Amino acid sequence: MSNKDLFKIDFGQKFEYTSFENKTKIGKGGFGVVYKAYLKDIKQTVALKSLDYDNEHSFNNFVREVKYTAKVNHDNIIQFFGITQGIVDPDIRPEIKEICNRLDHMRLEPVYQHINSNTLNYKFKGSAEATIETAIPFLKFTSIIDDIINFTGEIEQIYQSAEHNKHISKSLFERIVAIETSLRLLKAYKDEHKEFFNKQNFVAMQKLSDNIQKMKNFISEITQLKGLLKYQTKSIQTIFYELTTEFNSCINTLNFIITDSAKIRTENEKEIIDNDLEELNQYLFKIGGGITDENNNISEAVNEINVVKKLILDSKNNREQIQQAVEVQNKPLKLADFRETDETRGKKVRKYIRQADNKTVAFKYVADESDTTNVKNDIRNQVAILMKLKDCHQIIQFHGLISDGERCYLVSEWAKHSNLREFYVNYGGPIDVRKKLNIAVDIARGLNFLLAVEIVHRDIRPENILITADETAKITNFSLSRYFRDKTRKLDVSLQTVRYSAPEMLYRNNNKYNTKCEVYSFGILLWELAEQRIPYEDLNDIMEIKNRVDKEKYREPFTDYSSLPKEYKDISRKAVGADPEFRPTLTEMFKTLKNFLEPLNPPNLPNKVPYKTDEAPPISHTHNIQDDNLQVTEIINFAEFNYMTIKEASSTHRVTNGNLEMAFKCFNAGFKIEIFCWLLSLQKTNKYTYTEKERERRAAQLFKEVADASDEVPDAQLKYGLCLFQGTGVERNFSEAAKYFKKAADNGLVVGMYNIGNILYTGLTGVKDEKLGIKYIRKAAQNNYSDAIEFCKKNNISII
Repeated sequence: MSNKDLFKIDFGQKFEYTSFENKTKIGKGGFGVVYKAYLKDIKQTVALKSLDYDNEHSFNNFVREVKYTAKVNHDNIIQFFGITQGIVDPDIRPEIKEICNRLDHMRLEPVYQHINSNTLNYKFKGSAEATIETAIPFLKFTSIIDDIINFTGEIEQIYQSAEHNKHISKSLFERIVAIETSLRLLKAYKDEHKEFFNKQNFVAMQKLSDNIQKMKNFISEITQLKGLLKYQTKSIQTIFYELTTEFNSCINTLNFIITDSAKIRTENEKEIIDNDLEELNQYLFKIGGGITDENNNISEAVNEINVVKKLILDSKNNREQIQQAVEVQNKPLKLADFRETDETRGKKVRKYIRQADNKTVAFKYVADESDTTNVKNDIRNQVAILMKLKDCHQIIQFHGLISDGERCYLVSEWAKHSNLREFYVNYGGPIDVRKKLNIAVDIARGLNFLLAVEIVHRDIRPENILITADETAKITNFSLSRYFRDKTRKLDVSLQTVRYSAPEMLYRNNNKYNTKCEVYSFGILLWELAEQRIPYEDLNDIMEIKNRVDKEKYREPFTDYSSLPKEYKDISRKAVGADPEFRPTLTEMFKTLKNFLEPLNPPNLPNKVPYKTDEAPPISHTHNIQDDNLQVTEIINFAEFNYMTIKEASSTHRVTNGNLEMAFKCFNAGFKIEIFCWLLSLQKTNKYTYTEKERERRAAQLFKEVADASDEVPDAQLKYGLCLFQGTGVERNFSEAAKYFKKAADNGLVVGMYNIGNILYTGLTGVKDEKLGIKYIRKAAQNNYSDAIEFCKKNNISII
């Protein structure tokens, strides 16, 4: 029979496709997809069986079945009503050209009485037999695919700027790129993979998207020192394997294929992880300079400076109190405490002697007393941040501000040998190699510290490197510095700065100053330190230098005068490369220079211990459960709780005769965050299955289970701490409550910070530690937590 003969058959009544409502996919048969629908014309639920018009064999069988079924009318035979023309999912409709080419294969759908589909099974393409899933419209998948594509782009940027654990990050990034490529193809060729867009894959795609977002956050944290504060080397390895295991589970469910090269990479991952973590340990062992503490752990000062910097420069709330705190910290020094000398440096700096200990300091003129309040506040804010840099010995030490009634001065450490250029000019000959390497390492260490606290100096050149009495090099002059997110400020190029300016910053364009520019300046400085002369010293015109550097790509060559190792010269040449994307990182430069100066036989360092301290006043209960940091999407088995959504489950437990057991299964399937919403909103009613005491006991038990499982959900640690503190569902225990509050605090929850700070400050558990208590409360206040801010006001505690 030809396709045109199909129209000559008497199929019975023909229905308009728009007469079918609530169409839901229930399975796939030999001819095509089967849908459940309500047919308005006959007011009855029916089954729609669609023809797979690409399959000639299916087409002929379809015609045969319709032809004979239409003639049969029996109680034990499925009743046939008629046919319709249409398609369910608009995103898998064929193109007009395809329709024109396939007119002979017009889609005809026989309408049957609805059949219970619970007993039907079918096979996914390329997979084992699976229970029928309800179809999901393609547009629902599109948003997930787009999210993953966006995550991939963001991860690429993070990876490109990675300072640490780059190979671990690369291993994760390669997985994500492979999946992103597959998803782009899936999106483009959706018509060839219609069977993919089912509920099972929809759930797996949600989990995959959540997993990749976790990977993005993980990569962002482990590649920069600031993020590494929350990790120990063991936990990095553990979390890596947790993420990859979850990732593999998702792609196996989705039937994505792992290439042979990916399998080989996976086999080498243990070695990759071990190497990265050992390299990180060695870096922390060598870097010092305020970045690490006495145990070679990342110093808490790094995080404190970031928080204070953000608070002073970004915060729009509590500005008056913040400014007051800045003024308290920058309380003017007394001029009578210092003795003036005749020694000066330029027009703005003079040497003074502090009378109390005969220590030499520098007074640098920074403002007039007649300047506006805004100008003076801006100076105070910058000085408040600069004084926090005191832990780094490669940053000049700042003591505060002082006034003589007419002018304001910044008081800082005095450098006996002046700046680096004056040091090598006055040295009287070639500086020995070891001394040069010492100076280079000092500068690299200082730049790494600024990197850790997210400050770019923007003016690295010899005039801004001071040499102290013990010949330590220290970075100074932060007048142009900005923190990382403020990269758009244009820099004026002068004859003094043009020699050290990266080529991309030499002209007025849209390029933004970043650490790659800082690396370039450091590379030029390394050349000058080696050669002991000014770069491009024969050129005294800005445009000539610009053309030589940018157009001609000229860089000053090293000579035999420097006597420095080849690797020193190589790292300098790489740093001044024309393409910023191929310049080394500041971390890499420090490692290279340090290895020349002080070759070490690396000791067998143990994996890092968790970076946390050892170990009832008004306690806060409030916390926004929608915190951006609390994202958990563990979707397990929808069928077990009748595909109930979290929103539905949250409503179910509140209504009369609500199915509490079903709601609990939904929550308990893995929605750990949402279960807190449920438990917190429990109300006393006779309709509930459990007594009030039983509900409290179950709530406390669940909070403890999640709190002890990992540090991923600090909200659970806070809630269980509250249960212990109040005696809700468990025996009251202040000491145990303090432990869980501290866990929540150390995992970034501001309410936990306030609670543990309060307990320590008042000594509620019998152990009083005002200093540590203030530290936690101050952290909560710095995160704009209102109770902590009020506490600081009441107890006269500075929030910075």
